[in-house]
Amino acid sequence: MTTWTDWIEQLPESATLAISSGAATRRLNGPDNKLKFKENMTVQDEMRGRCLCGSISFTLGSAPHATRACWCRDCQYLSSGNASLSLFFDSDALSVAGEPAAYIRKSDGGREIQTEFCSTCGTPLFARDLGDRAFVAVRLGSLDDRETGEPSSTIWTKSAPSWARIDVTRPRSAGQPPMSQSDQ
Repeated sequence: MTTWTDWIEQLPESATLAISSGAATRRLNGPDNKLKFKENMTVQDEMRGRCLCGSISFTLGSAPHATRACWCRDCQYLSSGNASLSLFFDSDALSVAGEPAAYIRKSDGGREIQTEFCSTCGTPLFARDLGDRAFVAVRLGSLDDRETGEPSSTIWTKSAPSWARIDVTRPRSAGQPPMSQSDQ
């Protein structure tokens, strides 16, 4: 029986496979057969999200660079014991209506992280590495269409509880790798 990944690996390098889910289209394309979001997103492809109470809403005008499941201890606290699921965008792709509250903490990797959330309902929305403001992490649960954010990798697996379900078919890291290493 041929598996899904075997089938993908047999595709010629020039093949393009489009997978459509909600507002975003992803494709497997090129020599690395890497899952990528469509590069020519249009205005109608804009991703939208909000907090639970609706006090804060946002739009994202570009495709994410990566999607990750993070099992660091801080993310487990933020996600009620589970992994935090985040999509990473260029910071300038994010447009926010409303004023998120912020909390600055030191991450398991030693970096200063600003976590942003709704002060009314508590919904976690964004995270920013204060040492590298080029990217913003957007929490998957805050997106209107959660189907667009299937994790491409899992990080901080060494901090995951014994019952955690970690997809062994995707890249994973025991700690914090550079963005490009865990998402290839």
